[in-house]
Amino acid sequence: MEHTSVVSAVVWSIFSLLLVALFIQFLAQRIRMPFTILLVLVGIGLNSLAKLYPDSFGIFQALEISPDIILYVFLPALIFESSYNLDARRLIHNIGPVLTLAQSV
Repeated sequence: MEHTSVVSAVVWSIFSLLLVALFIQFLAQRIRMPFTILLVLVGIGLNSLAKLYPDSFGIFQALEISPDIILYVFLPALIFESSYNLDARRLIHNIGPVLTLAQSV
C-alpha cells in the first residue's frame, strides 16, 4: 500500500510541475522574457521554498532526478527550444563573439 502512495505522490508532483511550466509559458509570452530563463528562475524559487517549508512542499521531496537525466534529457530539450526560437539576424550580428567562444572551448 505504501508503494502506491509514493507512486501517486510522484505522479501528482510531476503533474503539478507541468502545470507550473504551463503557467510559466503563458507568463513568458506576456512579459516577453525567454521561457527557459524564467523556467530556471522559478525552479530556483521552488527549491528555496521547498527548503524553507518542507511540510508544504513535501510532495516534491519524492522526486529524485539523477544528473544523467538532466544532462541527457532536459538540457538538450532546453537547448533545442532556445535555438528553435533564436532570431537569425541577432546570431549573424553577434557571429564574431559566438565563434570566439565556440573556438575557446
